[in-house]
Amino acid sequence: AKVFPNPVKETLNIQLTSTNSVQLMIFDAVGQLVNTQNLNTGDHDLDWSAFANGVYFLHFMDGDKRMIQKVIKQ
Repeated sequence: AKVFPNPVKETLNIQLTSTNSVQLMIFDAVGQLVNTQNLNTGDHDLDWSAFANGVYFLHFMDGDKRMIQKVIKQ
């Protein structure tokens, strides 16, 4: 997955190239789950305007594969 911009202010763009749907789980800096959703292949724009400023970790789950990306909200 390609995630941009980082840091994000309002809209986070995610480009998925996986052929399967992917479960996205967003955790804050203390490890609390703040959002989860299923995403299909393609481009997605997520509204981050309601998220508090800080560090978040995006966990992309594709079957038994997991990818984690760090994102900063400003």
